Amino acid sequence: MVDSLVAERVALVGDSGHVMHPLAGQGLNMGLEDVQSLVSVLEQAAQAGQDLGAPQVLNSYNKQRYARNLAMQGVVDKIWHVFGARAAPLVAMRSLAMSGLDGFEAAKKMLLKGMMA
Repeated sequence: MVDSLVAERVALVGDSGHVMHPLAGQGLNMGLEDVQSLVSVLEQAAQAGQDLGAPQVLNSYNKQRYARNLAMQGVVDKIWHVFGARAAPLVAMRSLAMSGLDGFEAAKKMLLKGMMA
């Protein structure tokens, strides 16, 4: 992931700002959220008569998206490591955890809500 989603008169969205492993299928969702956030910030700036490429405008977009994107990238990275493990004890623990999660509807809903938020 880049250090910032914005530079002078430039805003990065989607894979240009963060490349996501396809494991969790979150890359497209994150890109769409980036676009939605940038459009909102630019609309507000336009209504206020601000320069759309001004640093304070673009930094508002960066503040909205950077931390969320970084957090999601971290979660996907952890998932990749957990599901990529081949050591028998880790495989057994992973299977047990997934079986437990499968029977706990509230936890599944919470996880899905977090992934789609």
